[in-house]
Amino acid sequence: MNCVEMNLDALAANLSHDELLAQLKGVSWCGGCSDCLYAFILAAQHLSSEELLDVFGANLLDKAELMTAFDEMVGFKRVLHPNMVRMVRVNKIMPQIKAKFADSALMKHYVNESLKQYESDLFEDYFNMSMT
Repeated sequence: MNCVEMNLDALAANLSHDELLAQLKGVSWCGGCSDCLYAFILAAQHLSSEELLDVFGANLLDKAELMTAFDEMVGFKRVLHPNMVRMVRVNKIMPQIKAKFADSALMKHYVNESLKQYESDLFEDYFNMSMT
């Protein structure tokens, strides 16, 4: 089975650590697509960094070539038909795995973009309050 054929929603189910690891090891991950990145993020909340590297062959949060897919997945970049389930799950998981992947390129990007959005929202709220 390859990454495109994998039922990624099954990874969100309540699997034991060993069941999750066995399922992930049974897949041939390309490491360069949004499905692989999504699976990596889902698994990151349950597996150690070493286990993730063993399964995926690399820290996918360090792959700058996945930036566009990541931005679409978390909602930083608008797409015509966003996968809202993925967006909610990933945005819920990212803060949970922040410490584990603090030095990863996509985690730094996520934190920076989140702060920009927060600052923008604060400015907009302040501006709207001052206009009333």
